[in-house]
Amino acid sequence: MTTENKKAETQSPDSPNLQKPTPDTTTLPAEVQLPETVFSVDDLMVKQFYADSQALLQMVRDMEVKTVDDFHLAQNRMGGIYSLKKELETQRTSRTKPLQSQLKQINDSFKILTEPIQEADTICQGKVMAYKREQDRLRAEAEAINRMKVEAAEREAKLHEKPVEDVQLVAPIAVAPDRVLTDSGADINTRKIKKWRVIDQAKVPEEYKIIDNGRVTKAVKGGIGEIPGIEIYIDEVFTREV
Repeated sequence: MTTENKKAETQSPDSPNLQKPTPDTTTLPAEVQLPETVFSVDDLMVKQFYADSQALLQMVRDMEVKTVDDFHLAQNRMGGIYSLKKELETQRTSRTKPLQSQLKQINDSFKILTEPIQEADTICQGKVMAYKREQDRLRAEAEAINRMKVEAAEREAKLHEKPVEDVQLVAPIAVAPDRVLTDSGADINTRKIKKWRVIDQAKVPEEYKIIDNGRVTKAVKGGIGEIPGIEIYIDEVFTREV
């Protein structure tokens, strides 16, 4: 089949014009009203795309597929839909790529400025938290030693049937505050939160396990015949080429 025949076959007589419109050839219905968008309402190309998409949507809504001819007509319209979507995506990316490039340059520039500050923040937080944890550990250790000293003194007094003597306790360890108002005016808080990490995957209850969709898909496409608990089936989808 020649390229000309293929194009003729995929265009229905009642299909909207899906070719890229130009200001010289575009004829628009007077009633075409664009919704509020970032485009100029006087942009003929945008108006034509919008008119084509509305016309195509209405045709598909009214379309019935009950015969072989209807089936072929629907396929032709699918080809038209695909062409329109592809051209719209081309138009979209032609507008977004320059913006994305500029945004990337800005983000990359600020990343260079931010990286040493972020590293300093991480190091500082690590050192402060390490000190606080060590103080908490020392305080807990001192409290445990003092409890043992008091208990030993009480047992000794009971053994000798005499009053409990004064116990020389370990000096209390300074408590690192959970909240500090810094000289710069920043209010620094620390609080305890619950976190988790896996230490034995085999013991994790089933309700907390998540199926790896990518891994399953790769295995199925690779030809695996059976996976316990998973149905492998054949579905039919449309593929389109232009």
